[in-house]
Amino acid sequence: ARKAFVKTGRYDNAIADYLGRLGEGGVVQRFGKTLHLGYDFAQELRYGENPHQAGALYGDFSAVAEQLHGKELSYNNILDARYAMLLMKDFLEDELPVVSILKHTTPCGVAAASTLLEAFNAAFKTDPESPFGGIVICNKIWDLVLAMRVNEMFTEVLIAPDYTPEALALLRKKKDRRLIRWHPQAMNLDFDYRGVPNGMLVQEYDTAVEIVRMGQVVTTRPPTTEEHASLSFVWKVAKAARSNAVVFGSGTRTFAIGSGSPARVGAVHVARDTAKHLGISLVGTVLASEAMFPFRDGVDQVAAAGATAIVQPGGSKRDDEVIAAANEHDMAMIFTHYRHFRH
Repeated sequence: ARKAFVKTGRYDNAIADYLGRLGEGGVVQRFGKTLHLGYDFAQELRYGENPHQAGALYGDFSAVAEQLHGKELSYNNILDARYAMLLMKDFLEDELPVVSILKHTTPCGVAAASTLLEAFNAAFKTDPESPFGGIVICNKIWDLVLAMRVNEMFTEVLIAPDYTPEALALLRKKKDRRLIRWHPQAMNLDFDYRGVPNGMLVQEYDTAVEIVRMGQVVTTRPPTTEEHASLSFVWKVAKAARSNAVVFGSGTRTFAIGSGSPARVGAVHVARDTAKHLGISLVGTVLASEAMFPFRDGVDQVAAAGATAIVQPGGSKRDDEVIAAANEHDMAMIFTHYRHFRH
């Protein structure tokens, strides 16, 4: 009876949702009058975000994240993996190996280099304290050299499109470590769902990837060739950090990340303070802000840190003041006109 009602229920729901999307003249609307997701139960999780919360997984997440080894994924592991894959998706077409380290769904270091090991070491330098118990993801086949380096530290989840047999054999020696083979082509990125009390928020996934070089140069001084390359890299990373977020970087690596701050200038302070604590100089870096600078104070603080160029969406009522601040500091600034909030 259960199988029969699931089958007929899905059939009726599919028709209802389709008809609910038909507007005037039969034009198909993006969002319909009803929403029936119809996911199958996948597994009960040990608990939710915290031990006192029950949790479960529905749907076919394993088609995207194939677990090769380790304890079953927890609720938090799955959330972290989600954001790790969304970040790395924007680097899949890069020729260079790219490695990102994440903790609590936000990046704490991202870098590209000629080898995976070099990329990991550069990403790790951004914040050597936070990666403990974190997530590591890369855009290329995980090799033995990277496996040997990562094996020296405690990590919860490792994610890659594939692993060499030698790397897999070594990484499997730690029984609690989760190893994930990532199938990006299986990712359904049509709609993003978030539960709210008594309802559901639905939006398109943020799949936009702007070409920074095509953005609007709003300062007297345009970015140099080197600054353009650096701005393009940090812009992708800023998109994946939690709002309010800023990313200092140079070349193809991050130097400091400030994320989850209630204030834009606060995100700059977080990044600067972390860099100072770790003895990292931000002189000569560039900065990406995933949303606009509402006041000039953020730009003043970025300049005081030693950064020479900024990429941001623009769109503030005080854009003129922000641009004037950048010109006073002889900084280059680009407006992309695309915002990337991630709450």
